[in-house]
Amino acid sequence: MKNLFEVYLTSEYVEKEEWLKLFIRLGKINGRFRRWRLWISIENNYIRYFIEMRRLLPPVLGELGSFLFRKSDVKLKEKCIPMIPFFLTKNCKTVLDVYDCAESKRMHKLKKVKMTFFSHKSDSYLSSTKLYFKALDNNIYRRKLYFNCSIFEFVSIDFSSHTRFFYKKEVARYLETKKTLHLLSSEKERALLKADVFPYLQDELYLRHNDFDFDRHSIVIGASGTGKSKLISSMVKNLLNDSYNRQKYKMVIIDPHAAIEEDIGGLEGVRTIDFKTEEDSINLFINRNRRYFIFNRVNNIYI
Repeated sequence: MKNLFEVYLTSEYVEKEEWLKLFIRLGKINGRFRRWRLWISIENNYIRYFIEMRRLLPPVLGELGSFLFRKSDVKLKEKCIPMIPFFLTKNCKTVLDVYDCAESKRMHKLKKVKMTFFSHKSDSYLSSTKLYFKALDNNIYRRKLYFNCSIFEFVSIDFSSHTRFFYKKEVARYLETKKTLHLLSSEKERALLKADVFPYLQDELYLRHNDFDFDRHSIVIGASGTGKSKLISSMVKNLLNDSYNRQKYKMVIIDPHAAIEEDIGGLEGVRTIDFKTEEDSINLFINRNRRYFIFNRVNNIYI
């Protein structure tokens, strides 16, 4: 199993019927007589779902809009010590019920759940579930789980009722993404920015300097806190890290609010000019052929 995807939920409560449809669909995609896994990770009351399988998944599976799938490189497997099986009681039906039960009895804290599925028919499967508990000695103990309820009921959590737990929500969808996709490329070389186009596409796309006239008149607009300064800082860093771009372009940055001083002020190749002393001053209108980026400050203005 080479591919791992994190699952984003689009609502506070995904009903068990939706989970059943997902299990059947994933079994068909992965292929008959082949295994795939559902991982549930619990860390600091944060619930995260992961799908591990040999096939690639699109961001959305048809009509199953309750789930979004994104490629992930999170490490889930770890060394563990096997223990006796764990049996669900009548009042223990979901993964959070197991978590609460273990916590109330001062048992080991539930850290992960691994559910392995083996599709043998188009609409049915075999499965096994293992629970991973973290003990006070920081060892991880593994216990096989025996159900008294349906598997898809076990993973279906109503987060509106379990308010002390959180889940991976749907990511923001960018406005008018279709208008900018033609500017993006899968080629990373000489890229100014890496574009996050999920949940529209799984692939990593990049904005390269020669795909648009970035060195002509441009404007970056947005409300406070939307990332304008971070965007400019990322562009400057990527220009500096590319030897070709570094030789071709020079830049003067005026930053009245010192919003990007911390991000780029200490980078190699960036010169900070402070006019508070004569030694740290410079005439910006001479030495035009000197090839370095100038980061200049006049009192509270950074140039």
